[in-house]
Amino acid sequence: MSTCDQLQAELDRLINLRRHVVDPSSIDDLISEVEDQLRRQSCPGWVVARAPDAALGPFGYVFEAQGTQHVIYLGTDNHVHELWSDNSGWHHRDLSSAAGADIAVGHPSGYIFAAEGTQHVNYISGHVYELWWDPNGWHQNDLTSAAAAPEARGNPHGFV
Repeated sequence: MSTCDQLQAELDRLINLRRHVVDPSSIDDLISEVEDQLRRQSCPGWVVARAPDAALGPFGYVFEAQGTQHVIYLGTDNHVHELWSDNSGWHHRDLSSAAGADIAVGHPSGYIFAAEGTQHVNYISGHVYELWWDPNGWHQNDLTSAAAAPEARGNPHGFV
């Protein structure tokens, strides 16, 4: 069995284990370590771990200041997910979990606000929500409440 096959088998084992533990975050560091090894080995065809299937989307944008590409989608778990690429390869982030956000419905969309160096992702869950990133991490903002607006229908789309 090749090194890549061994690493992929270990990654699969850890992902399966993560589904059955009380605190899945306890396994995340181990999964990240194996993903890093897969990237360093330049293993062909390995899949970004923990990225659920897409229910809706995708929507993509580029963050030129960071040299990154981003693909946003609604996962089958009703969370907003991001697949992003930098010089080391592709990565996955559950933006809903990272920001402590509500579940999402509808197509999320994203954009960069270059003047502030921030990323923004809008989605619907009765209200229009914004997930936004700055160097301190991901945050959630309920735009409907902030603007005292009625509940939303359709899919929001922001731009700068």
